[in-house]
Amino acid sequence: MLDVKGLTKKYGGKSILRGIDLKVPPGQICILLGPNGAGKSTLIRILCTLTRASGGEVIIDGHSVAEEPAKARRMIGAVLHETLLYEDLTAAENLRFYSRLFGVSAGEKDIDEMLTRVNLLHRRNDRVGDFSRGMKQRMAIARAMVSGPKLMLLDEPFTGLDIKSKEQVSGLISGAATTGAAILMTAHDPEMAHDLAHRLLVLVDGKLAFDREKTSVSKVDFVAEYRRLAGASR
Repeated sequence: MLDVKGLTKKYGGKSILRGIDLKVPPGQICILLGPNGAGKSTLIRILCTLTRASGGEVIIDGHSVAEEPAKARRMIGAVLHETLLYEDLTAAENLRFYSRLFGVSAGEKDIDEMLTRVNLLHRRNDRVGDFSRGMKQRMAIARAMVSGPKLMLLDEPFTGLDIKSKEQVSGLISGAATTGAAILMTAHDPEMAHDLAHRLLVLVDGKLAFDREKTSVSKVDFVAEYRRLAGASR
């Protein structure tokens, strides 16, 4: 679903990403960790077509991000640091708007089903601006999922959430994977990442320093290895 080949990014002569090779198949939850400044958010923004790469290639469901950005973009559901929700609109109005934006004919039943999935049906007619941080994050995931994306890109979706909200968001991510979506998500908590992921990645100084299936490494060993790699980059 996602095929990244030799991806590089430079800002003012400084290399942020240095030759990233990555493939994420349908149904896989791939979690990317790394210290601050490793290039995680830059990678997500390039994959979302919000930032241009300096070199390399990104293919999403057979479409080149560089040559067919509009087609590639239709395959993507993204949750970034900004929720991209319209706070003066209700939950239902936000989903109705985004479904039309992506050319999806979502009826009221479809909207209600999506709100049920994110446990917000009871707030369907309330302004999103009145929602808590956790509710807004669940709404952002509903927004990203309303188009039925084949690839979901999530940049630290647990930031600022309490334990209950984190559990709810984890369930949504797992549910999306069971429907066949490929998922690439950034995170900073190695223990949480090991619990949720099918595959674990660590980005250090713009390079992938670790790439293994979760089943091949215990949580204790992964946490220790992540801390070693993150510490070595300082």
